[in-house]
Amino acid sequence: MLIRSVFAAVLAVASLSAQATPVVPSYGTFGNLAGATFGGTGIPTDPTAITSFTHVNGTLPPSVITLGLTAHQRYFNPALTNNGAGVFGATPGENNGLPPSPSSDILATWNFGFYIDSSTGSLAQMMGGADPLTFELFYDTDPSVGNDISTYGVLRFNIVAGVLGSATRAENSWNLDMDFLNDFDPTGFVSPPLVGFDPDAIGEYGFVLRATDENDIAHESAILVNVAAPGSTVPEPGTLALVGLALAGVGVMRKRRKA
Repeated sequence: MLIRSVFAAVLAVASLSAQATPVVPSYGTFGNLAGATFGGTGIPTDPTAITSFTHVNGTLPPSVITLGLTAHQRYFNPALTNNGAGVFGATPGENNGLPPSPSSDILATWNFGFYIDSSTGSLAQMMGGADPLTFELFYDTDPSVGNDISTYGVLRFNIVAGVLGSATRAENSWNLDMDFLNDFDPTGFVSPPLVGFDPDAIGEYGFVLRATDENDIAHESAILVNVAAPGSTVPEPGTLALVGLALAGVGVMRKRRKA
């Protein structure tokens, strides 16, 4: 019994010392990312969480690096809302959104989009040289609020620097329900998250796109996506009054039955 008590106390201390630091929206501007496509057509680019900074890598000319993160509906699913400050609102559920014939690729109703751009020199050059950058995209599949970034899945773009070749831009729109984001990847490009994604789950999902240099100076864009049931609103005062009367009536009926 004493051993159990000591063990429980140790676990309690460990949990307190390992409290999660929640991801919060981060960006330089939250607006239209001109020139972006997120790898598709018709994908909204406004608003996007945009962060830009100048990077000097050895003898290469200074380059403006731009990081962008957004969230949007998948095909013809309900459009996402946003609060103008890095938080998006989406609906839960699965819907392929590909009329007229259904697709076997049934995913969540919303996607997230990322954008990395170098104004001078290729992204591969930015990842090498005298002062290389490390590009990482962190994505959250656990609907719990306030998850620490250590529980997120990670995409490491430096692993695929050779595939990028001379490209100065990398962008795409993906869905958290896609298999490659949740499965083990032997190449090291993807480290899957601790929790599998459930498109029907209601909660909060975070995304962080980060560039870190050799001096551990990091620049990042971060957003949150709140998934809630469609039409969930705060009841009007009149509705609350009716609910109160109904509950009071139930209480009276219970008292009468007891009597």
